[in-house]
Amino acid sequence: MKTCRKCNERKRKAEFYKDRSQKDGLTTSCAECQKKRSNDYYRNNIGQRRKANRERYEPAKPHELICQNCKSIFRGTKNTKYCSVKCRNQKGYQRNKGKFKFICKGCGKTAFATAHNRQNYCTHRCYSDNAPHLKHPPAPRA
Repeated sequence: MKTCRKCNERKRKAEFYKDRSQKDGLTTSCAECQKKRSNDYYRNNIGQRRKANRERYEPAKPHELICQNCKSIFRGTKNTKYCSVKCRNQKGYQRNKGKFKFICKGCGKTAFATAHNRQNYCTHRCYSDNAPHLKHPPAPRA
């Protein structure tokens, strides 16, 4: 049995919420008093809650930004980098994220590779056709 500090009634321990910070591991007021206190706070502070929710979920205000691809000025949120999907795709934003651009030494095409997989050729065929250390002198004919 434990006494509630709010209503001063002796109640079973099962009628108290758990609280690890207390010595006995239970709250000082019973569950019924806790619910009443919570409901009162909810009713009395409805204006503050509405204001906080309005601020939290208010859409981001647009800013004037400069597109990283075409350098034009556009209105967008803070994290926007490109003025349109077209500009974003021209930079290889989604498909080639985390990759670097290089020009194939074999065919001259532009290709992408990951940072840990640096290479100078776009395909194995370009590599085997153009790598100098793979070129063998022709065998002498007898």
